[in-house]
Amino acid sequence: MPLKYRIRYYGIYIFKYLYCKNYVFRIQLSIEITNSVIQLLWYPAILSSAIYSVFVIIGMVGFHYKAESAPTRANNVEFIIISQASRKVRNSLLDCISNTRIQFPWVPLSIVIDEGSELTDDLLRLVNVTQQQITTSIKDSTSAHQKGSIIARQRDTSEDLKIIVVPDRYRKDLVGKGRAINYFIDRYVINENKWYSFIDDDNIILDDKFLYEIPYYEQRGYVAFNPSITARTGNSRFIWIMDCIRKYDDVTVFRFFTGLLGIPYIGMHGEMLTVKGSVLREIKYDFYSITEDFRFTAELIKRKMKVWQSKTNICIRSANNINDILCQRGRWFKGISLDLKYCPPLMRMIVTSRIVLWITAIFGTWALSPLWLYWGIHWQSEIFIVSGIYPWIIFIHAIIKNKEPLYCILFIPLFGILESISYWFGINNKGFYVIDKN
Repeated sequence: MPLKYRIRYYGIYIFKYLYCKNYVFRIQLSIEITNSVIQLLWYPAILSSAIYSVFVIIGMVGFHYKAESAPTRANNVEFIIISQASRKVRNSLLDCISNTRIQFPWVPLSIVIDEGSELTDDLLRLVNVTQQQITTSIKDSTSAHQKGSIIARQRDTSEDLKIIVVPDRYRKDLVGKGRAINYFIDRYVINENKWYSFIDDDNIILDDKFLYEIPYYEQRGYVAFNPSITARTGNSRFIWIMDCIRKYDDVTVFRFFTGLLGIPYIGMHGEMLTVKGSVLREIKYDFYSITEDFRFTAELIKRKMKVWQSKTNICIRSANNINDILCQRGRWFKGISLDLKYCPPLMRMIVTSRIVLWITAIFGTWALSPLWLYWGIHWQSEIFIVSGIYPWIIFIHAIIKNKEPLYCILFIPLFGILESISYWFGINNKGFYVIDKN
């Protein structure tokens, strides 16, 4: 029966159900309505399954990509930690700074914060304690802070650690992390041959492989790279298991586009996005966006600039609660949707399909995949085998590998539900939401 006639048919049933006082008949109607609704779910299920299956196959191809390395290590790299420096991120920010300095003491590090940030004094004390070369050049820290200047400096002979404050008056038309990065580019990206690595305030870099990749790819005209993401536990193991999907996305679908093709059609993530100085000076982050790294990626593709995915792994901290992860995912959905109009046509088509999957995945590939048993065996069942089972395999593998209790497998359908409803949080949320990372 055509879809429009089905809807009309079901509407008559609902009308009868509301006005019929025969309870036996109402029970029969309830069963028929339930069966009809389940049948209607087949349409978004087949759509999401088809899209997801395509990305699974693409990801399987991308999984075999490996980055190349040179025998010598790059010495033209600088780390930049971008943080709103609120109390919500205090612990993770301090961990990020200390781990970065311990692992890469020879690499310059800049910490960029907004004027009036809650952790300004804490960061100043940390700099003074951890770097003996630093000499306090501030007579009045309050006035220096209000001027939006660098609030801590090293001696002229060593500028490998500094804190940079973005003045309140700077570029009111920009927002969030993108505004801070643009300020850094305007004021501090002078060396066009240096590589600037932007890391978030919860990131911990796990190895130095990227340093040996930069000379190899720089000679071949590549201008940017992303590492692979792995998650560490926050205050919720449930959320951490849910976040494991990002690792599998990174080593499959993202690796296909960013690594194998060298064209990041589905975007690049902000965790340790590393870009050559000349490209930063050309593109900048001179645009309003709450998903600034996705928008920056679109500009890279427009200019036909080549990128790669590094073998380096970077560890992120999972959100502490369900509300935070929904707001985080919702911001991504909203920001990417708003930035689609700036993407080149092929990128827009690929990302739009992922947005459709984001909304409809609950019906086919994740939480409701057991409904395929109800719908019966059809030719579409082959799509289900690829799309419906794959997420279960991912999460079961993560649960067993990390020795989590086996009852966590029962949570897997909830992950699909949360991912699919998160876009509502993005639509309803205004501004740049900072999640709690303590």
